[in-house]
Amino acid sequence: MLRFPKAFADHVEQHGSVKGYEGEAKADSFLADFDCEGDRAKALEDARQTAWRWEARYDLPTAAVRYYFSGNKGFYLEILETIFGGLEPSRHIAARLKALANELLRGCETADFVIYQVTRLWRIINTRHEESNLFKIELSPHEFFSSTIEEIEELAQNRREDLQLPERVEFEPALELVRLWRETKDIQPEDNGQHEPLDVAEALWGAPRMGREASPRDRGELRSAVPGARCAREGEAGLQKLQGERERSLHPEGFRSRGRGGADGGSSGVAQDGRDTLPQAIRGYR
Repeated sequence: MLRFPKAFADHVEQHGSVKGYEGEAKADSFLADFDCEGDRAKALEDARQTAWRWEARYDLPTAAVRYYFSGNKGFYLEILETIFGGLEPSRHIAARLKALANELLRGCETADFVIYQVTRLWRIINTRHEESNLFKIELSPHEFFSSTIEEIEELAQNRREDLQLPERVEFEPALELVRLWRETKDIQPEDNGQHEPLDVAEALWGAPRMGREASPRDRGELRSAVPGARCAREGEAGLQKLQGERERSLHPEGFRSRGRGGADGGSSGVAQDGRDTLPQAIRGYR
C-alpha cells in the first residue's frame, strides 16, 4: 500500500482517473505476495521458507514480520519500513520496491512480482473475497508457522477484529536490508514501475547482480554505474536533475498519514525506549 501527497488528488480531479500519475508516493512497508492457484499449501510453504531465509540471511527475526492470509490464493509477508531505516518518498517507488523484491524473493516459485505498481489496488484486511467467500485476515506468527491450510481457512470464515496478538515492538533496522534499500535509489525506469521495471544489472553491460556472492567492490561499481550511465546519457542536465531529485528525497513534504502500522496503516517509527528509529527525511509523515 502506498500513500500520496495532495498532488495525487489534484491529478485525479483534473483527469478523472489515477492513470498517468507520475508524482511521488510513500510506502510504509515492503509487501511480498505468494499466490498459487489451486494450491494454497504450496504458497504457504513458499512464504514460510522465505521468512526463515530472511532470518538466516538478513538477520531479520520472524517476529518482526507481519503475516496475512489473502482470503483466496495465498499469503502476504510484510516488513515495516523501520527495518529498512525508513522508506523515503520517491517518484519511482514502485520500481524501487520491485528491485527490492527481485533480491528478497529470488527463487520463490509462488512470489507475485506484478503487485509493485504505483496505482495498485489492495484488499483491505477483514474484507471478504468474492470468489472464496473467505476473509483476508492477519495471522499471529505462531498461527502462520504451525497451522494447516484447513485451520487457516477455518479462521478466515469470519473477521478477526478482536485478534489478540503479543504487544508489537519496533525492531532495530537490519543493516543488510538498509543497504539493499539504499542501492535502489538510482533506479528510475521511465514508466515508474507501472509496467516491467528496468533490470539495471542487465541494462549495464557486465554490471554484477546483487546476490550474496557480490563483493563490496562489485556493489560499489553498480552503485556508481547507475547515476553515471544516466549522466552520460543526459549530460549536464541529467546531472543537475539527479542532484535535484536526491535533494528532494531528503526533504519530502505533504505526505498524509494513515495512522496504525502495517498493511492497514503507517508504522510509528518509535522504539520501546522512546527513540525515533526513522531518519530525518521520514519524520513528520505519519
